[in-house]
Amino acid sequence: MSRFHETDGFFDFLMGGLFAFYFTRNSLARGASSIVGGSSVLLNTTIPRAVLPASAVISALLLFLPMLLVYAGIHL
Repeated sequence: MSRFHETDGFFDFLMGGLFAFYFTRNSLARGASSIVGGSSVLLNTTIPRAVLPASAVISALLLFLPMLLVYAGIHL
């Protein structure tokens, strides 16, 4: 039994948590800035208000996909 037995897999969980945090942070920041930046669009057209934050979350997801590949390489 090694002395590092308790930390097995710690790096995997740390990287997974950091990647999830990065995705959440980017989604929230981009969603909020899309509402503020697109306020004139929301006021002058009849599109649903959820379209701008949803598109921001989708773009954050597209940025997150390469990180998932890196995490899969580390985890496997």
